[in-house]
Amino acid sequence: MISKALAVDAPEPRDLAENGREVYGWRLVMGEPELVVVAIGFTIAGLEREAFEDFRLRMLGLSQALGLLGYAVDSLTFQRRRAQGSRHWAEFACATPETALPEAPRVARR
Repeated sequence: MISKALAVDAPEPRDLAENGREVYGWRLVMGEPELVVVAIGFTIAGLEREAFEDFRLRMLGLSQALGLLGYAVDSLTFQRRRAQGSRHWAEFACATPETALPEAPRVARR
């Protein structure tokens, strides 16, 4: 279950990709081949002095929220930071809702 605070504070998936990466693929959209975003990837830093377990739970909650929006989390990688003043990091790789569209057939170039 997602808390109300997480649901309200969770960023939009497309906003997250602005500081990350987008993977494009050919899909059929309304019967026509179109190049669409089929995956996004991004990193999120922990809060200053945030305990790793708190950060981990927060990122798992974000993963659940992303899934409910149609952005299935394919992988979530954590980087722990123990040094003073360092923040933990999480790296997400997500499929987009467009991933489920039928793949466009490949056309040979002339």
